[in-house]
Amino acid sequence: MKIIIRRLVLALTVLGLGMVTTVQTAKADTTIDDLPASYQRAWYGYLGSARRHHVRYYYTCKLTLFKDRFELNLGITTHADLTHVTSVATKKAFVTYQKKVSKKQRVYYKSRSIPDGYDTGEFKLTTIKLKGIETPVISWDHSDEVYAFKTPKRAEAWGTYIESSSELMLM
Repeated sequence: MKIIIRRLVLALTVLGLGMVTTVQTAKADTTIDDLPASYQRAWYGYLGSARRHHVRYYYTCKLTLFKDRFELNLGITTHADLTHVTSVATKKAFVTYQKKVSKKQRVYYKSRSIPDGYDTGEFKLTTIKLKGIETPVISWDHSDEVYAFKTPKRAEAWGTYIESSSELMLM
């Protein structure tokens, strides 16, 4: 169990790498945009599951977006419906958002930490079909797309993303 918690803390550290809460002014050539209200809320990701001593553990991530910061909360539960989540680690970071438009006229946002300009990701609000129902999600563009839902769902596990990005294996 201690190994799993250490690995979750390592994942949180990798995701929050370089984020310090000191304030620094943004560069003059970078425009800072407000994050729309439709993005500002709690979003839930499913990291995956692991079996240890005949008990299945489910790992979750709660990402709360605010207009000037985000909070990342990693949790663990033994309930398959992802209820009764115990918080393992939390990371808060002040960020700026920059609105971008792709060649196909799709709007997405790029976030950077305030003190050092570290790129914390590009994301967009989109919908995916889940069990035949269109579901709104936040989508991060990495080598594989990672989705976060408005409510906790055991779908679209982030496990492969975490393993590839931080060489972390979820047992």
